[in-house]
Amino acid sequence: GAEMDEKSVRQLSRALLKDYNSSYAVADLSSRVGELYKKIAEQTISDTDARAEARAIAGDILDGSQTELNPLYEEYSELRKELRTRGISIAPEYRADLDGGYAETRKRMMGKLKLTENGASVDQVYDDLSARYPELFPEDIYNPADQMNRIIDVAGELQSVMGSAFEGAEVDRAADFLAGDIMERFYDTPERAPTFADRQERRLQNQRVKDRARLERAVERERGRTERAKDRLQAQKAEDRQKLMEAVTRERGRKNDALQALKDKHKAANKRRSENLSAAQRREQIIRHSKKLGERLLRPTDKQHIPEELRGAAVSLLRSINSESGYSIGDDGKRIKTGKGPEGTATKRTQAARELQAQYAKIASEESLVVDPELAGYLDEISGFGDTPLGNLSRNQLETIWNAVKAVESSIMMRTRSWDRAGTGLSPSLRRPSGRTTGRKRTGGPSQTLSSGWRTASSTWR
Repeated sequence: GAEMDEKSVRQLSRALLKDYNSSYAVADLSSRVGELYKKIAEQTISDTDARAEARAIAGDILDGSQTELNPLYEEYSELRKELRTRGISIAPEYRADLDGGYAETRKRMMGKLKLTENGASVDQVYDDLSARYPELFPEDIYNPADQMNRIIDVAGELQSVMGSAFEGAEVDRAADFLAGDIMERFYDTPERAPTFADRQERRLQNQRVKDRARLERAVERERGRTERAKDRLQAQKAEDRQKLMEAVTRERGRKNDALQALKDKHKAANKRRSENLSAAQRREQIIRHSKKLGERLLRPTDKQHIPEELRGAAVSLLRSINSESGYSIGDDGKRIKTGKGPEGTATKRTQAARELQAQYAKIASEESLVVDPELAGYLDEISGFGDTPLGNLSRNQLETIWNAVKAVESSIMMRTRSWDRAGTGLSPSLRRPSGRTTGRKRTGGPSQTLSSGWRTASSTWR
């Protein structure tokens, strides 16, 4: 009987597996394709059964097919490489705000994000990424912890997700197309060279044919049947190709929708993260950030100071934040909640907070301070909060204070950057006429009180 050339069949099998990125075994595919082609050559199988067998082979090839399903993987390959190799550092005071903590985050993102102690600062990296990829890194995020959390989220979304390229009806259409391809390639696959026994058998068969004309007509009929079969296969293949292209177009649309959904997810991530913060966490954030503002105000340096035109807003904000304990100590040593009875002995934290408020009040009385109109709305909302300790404020009131803190910090940061880009060095608040000194030269007084006061407030909050 007819035997197909094994080398040609194996080459065909390898080509099919490569075209469809399939892990199906080459040896198994070669055996099945060779057996199918042998039956077709010997005419021992009908067209319907031959196509059914080719369809079964195609299904097994597609079962082993794998492709990249994450639409962001290829589109942002350069960004993924940059996040994996570019060193990023975040100041210790912001690490507590990272989702899961700094140590766990660094371990979890190993191989995806390079967190180091001496890398570029996260705000510099975020500004660079936001300029090049604004759809993933919104420019309205200023807090370093929020910037780092956004970078971590994006790094996770860019990782590879492998799976089948076809789902549902697309699998059937792809299998039909591949089956037609297998059937058509039969006509390009040579048979094995005939042996001596094969030639003898063919000679005996030819001797039995007495009517040459009848033999020629039979050959012509066979040729016509072959051509018609090829025409049917080509027509079927063209139809299958059209269906496959339609399926691919739908799949591309689905991936584009998925990509847009991921981009929308990033836009909402920061909002959800803020909403999920507990009141206790929000109080800790307000204390930590107001401490830094106080240090900028009372102990300024070349890099950490408050511009002259924003000192009024900073003083107004800090005077509206009451970091007192919310209770005092009675004569019997028990706590007395503020407003629930005669006030007892003030706690160390309350004493430190009052000392700071006295320093802020002194600045307000001695300097002609003006509040930036852009920040007046925020400060008006919290003007009456200074009489109530943070521990006694509601969640909504804490959110109002936090929004004011972020607004003032953002204004200070943007104003400082504008001076840096202009190359002026120090801001006007540090370039005062002779006779007025900055807090950088002080060795005692308010700056020492600020430092000890905040340490006391932080250590006794709980």
